[in-house]
Amino acid sequence: MKALIGLVFALIVVVGCTSKPHDADVAGLVDIGDGLKLYLNCQGSGSPTVFIIPGKGSYAQVWNLIVPANDPIRSSPYDIIGQANLVPSPTATQPTVAKTTRVCAYDRPNTRQDGPGRSTPSRNRTPSSRTSMMW
Repeated sequence: MKALIGLVFALIVVVGCTSKPHDADVAGLVDIGDGLKLYLNCQGSGSPTVFIIPGKGSYAQVWNLIVPANDPIRSSPYDIIGQANLVPSPTATQPTVAKTTRVCAYDRPNTRQDGPGRSTPSRNRTPSSRTSMMW
């Protein structure tokens, strides 16, 4: 366990020390090679870059949204977040993290805003797609 923690720490240090300048904000389709494009949203600047990998059903823009305090969904005992009135907010996760470092989120292939030329990635393609976006 200690070795794993040490390895994670070493990777964070290496990534932090080898960062290069990036544009402050990016939001749109990014060519990741092989005719594939993915929607990428990056905010903030600094190092290390926080890279949000969306879960099933999630997408890049959701990290910039909140459920307003007056939305009745907040007091519901049921998981009906899909019915919430989500609104953009500077206090949402991505803008909050962007105040201290660069943070990027993307749409998985074949979801929401990913672009033409997209294809369902194989297991081998997905990590390289993420790597292409990070550099």
